[in-house]
Amino acid sequence: MNTKKTKSTKLGAKASRSDKKSRTSSTKPIAERLLQFVEAADDPPLMDRYDALMGVGRPVDDVLASYRDLFKEGAKVGLASIERSMVKEGADLKFQVSRIAIRPFADPDFSIADARKVPAKYGSAGYDGIASVRFCPVPHPDTGADMIAMDTVVLYSGNPPPSRPVRRRRSPAATDGVDHAASVTFNLNDGAAVKAALASIFYPPLAHLPIGDPFEDKDKRFAKGSKQAERALVTLMCRSQLPVKKMLIGFGAGKSIVDGVHGRLEYLLKERCKGTPALVHRDLVPHFWFGELRRLELHHLSVPEIKLR
Repeated sequence: MNTKKTKSTKLGAKASRSDKKSRTSSTKPIAERLLQFVEAADDPPLMDRYDALMGVGRPVDDVLASYRDLFKEGAKVGLASIERSMVKEGADLKFQVSRIAIRPFADPDFSIADARKVPAKYGSAGYDGIASVRFCPVPHPDTGADMIAMDTVVLYSGNPPPSRPVRRRRSPAATDGVDHAASVTFNLNDGAAVKAALASIFYPPLAHLPIGDPFEDKDKRFAKGSKQAERALVTLMCRSQLPVKKMLIGFGAGKSIVDGVHGRLEYLLKERCKGTPALVHRDLVPHFWFGELRRLELHHLSVPEIKLR
């Protein structure tokens, strides 16, 4: 019984000194724990490359979905534009998450084109909004094993006229295989809800689903022994291969919002890249990850294959 209590991760459980040390380190930001996990702290050139892939210091010469801090600035631009051009004061917004695919860490293979098809349907229906392609770790529903999910996250508004039903001579098409969560409606004046939606679109967490995510099941947890830093590593590998022009989608009035975000992020990126050479070339990001998995002997992981077309 004492052994079980020592290994317990629940708050309030008695623990040994080693467990206390582990719990203390878990209070560090996940990016810092990730760098500790990959043993980059004592290797400045390696640390610089990880910083580049996370958009810290001298980033890669492209805005990548892994630039969490940079995307916080993009979210500010998005918020101002939504308030100014997409919806009127007091109007309602809707937020919806669609799960496109889930893959094991040993075989993360995703098509960004599949994810981008979802927001296109909102635009065709007459809505205004913005969307993003998102990668997040998720536990296997039965075993709790580490998995990685690709979602489409959409923030939209409008009241388009209902479309007329189309008569089909043939049987209806099969389902698209996408798991669509119920949409959530909130007011533009609900600042907390708007900011949470934008955070989920622009800079979701590295090691787990955003709090309050519709696919988050409190009864389903990652299996015992799962490492947050390892989950963050797989998520980073996915996001660092996704450029902003493929990540963000605008439809209706949201197109100008996404254009404004792109412009701001590109400007900030150029400012950070001035006068210093690139440390990791955009086309060599997957090769960097191949080398890292070999160096770290993480043979149970695979470099994600992110198909952009």
